[in-house]
Amino acid sequence: ANSGAFDFDGVDDRIELGVVPPVPMTMMCNADYSIDDGFPHLLSAENSTGYDGAAVIQMNKNKGDTVATADGTNFIIGIPPQGFQHHALVVKNDSFEYFIDGNSQGSVSQSGIALTKTLRLGARSAGAAAQNHMNGKIDDVRIYNTALSQSQISDIVSNT
Repeated sequence: ANSGAFDFDGVDDRIELGVVPPVPMTMMCNADYSIDDGFPHLLSAENSTGYDGAAVIQMNKNKGDTVATADGTNFIIGIPPQGFQHHALVVKNDSFEYFIDGNSQGSVSQSGIALTKTLRLGARSAGAAAQNHMNGKIDDVRIYNTALSQSQISDIVSNT
């Protein structure tokens, strides 16, 4: 299992996945990571103004936790990395909801969500330079152009 995972070195690796699908959307992956420094990003999507923290699944070294960012509003999940975990972020027109291993970790209401730029794996971009690189492995990346329900996410988790 996970033998075909992408391996990120925490220094300069990232994968550009292209243009973000329109909202609503769901982005998910399995990840095994360490928090060496800063705020490494698993998946990151820009909004229409180029703000790369518009929809993010990231880790927070200071807290040792996973953090989901919803258009600049962080919510701390409180679950430290524990080997491979399934991460999913559901983005709707008016809210974000974050899941670990198929369980909802909370949601944030947000109006006017518009993710229209690049989706990145393993880092985020700050202008021309990349930053917040991930150290670890990412596998089974999935992007859906719909907001999946908790039961759909749980089914995916139990079948991967």
